[in-house]
Amino acid sequence: MAIDDNQNNRHPLDAERAAAFAAYAHRDQRYGAEPYSAHLAAVRLVLYDFSIAGDLAIAAWLHDVLEDTETTREEIAALFGDDVAVAVTNPLDAPPPPFAAELACLSPNAVDKRRQEFAAGRAAAHAAMTDLGWPAHPILVGQKRAPIWPAGLTGSITHTRSCAMAVVARCKDVQALGIDVEEDQPLSDDLLPSICTDHEQAWLRLQANPGQLAKVIFSAKEAAYKCQYTLSQRFFGFGGMELDLDLTQGQFQASFTADQPPFLQGSTIDGRFAIGAGVIVTTAELRNNEILG
Repeated sequence: MAIDDNQNNRHPLDAERAAAFAAYAHRDQRYGAEPYSAHLAAVRLVLYDFSIAGDLAIAAWLHDVLEDTETTREEIAALFGDDVAVAVTNPLDAPPPPFAAELACLSPNAVDKRRQEFAAGRAAAHAAMTDLGWPAHPILVGQKRAPIWPAGLTGSITHTRSCAMAVVARCKDVQALGIDVEEDQPLSDDLLPSICTDHEQAWLRLQANPGQLAKVIFSAKEAAYKCQYTLSQRFFGFGGMELDLDLTQGQFQASFTADQPPFLQGSTIDGRFAIGAGVIVTTAELRNNEILG
């Protein structure tokens, strides 16, 4: 699959420069038995074509430069801008403990797996906040279990057994974000009627890999739902959105099937998806210049 890191032209410098910069910064380092550049390329594949693809591609190349090399934040800001805010962590790598206020949001009965994934998601969010130039700050949990971001920021967190991601942006630039990651396993047939509309099921029957693409639809609805919830504060089921997927471009459009103020029936949220490195990643975004309704 060819990857076009600059297809949205939202960053003045291309991702190839970010790749070269990261490769030089990590030039003497290894990731296990492989050159460090192999790890960076794997991360880039997982993050393929986020809805602000240029910036996120750059973030994928740069995500360890500050932590693991002598490069300064000022050097990166001067070359690539300071609005790159994405982080990836591995729940299996003993992530740093969350803030005490964040830990207090967990159920005392939470199992170790839940605690580890929660910690990895918060660690990714803290790293993304730091990349924006904000101090790491506790991200609490609202009454409806959604993250509560510090004033002036919006974002989204997702995690699986082996991958946690966070995306953060300034509210002056972005209205809302949504990101979801799922293990690349087919959606169970018994879940299909509760996840996919009749239109989506009819489309899936024409595909060579319906189980995998049904999982993409599930993940894309999760990302779009997170994105809209920031603005609507509304819960609704999987039938509340209907998806159209563009397999050639790795894009989707989620249409509201009923009014969910401020969204009207027929309103849409655009997003992207990627399949690679054993996971499915979907993303959704509403920029500040997009009109709702």
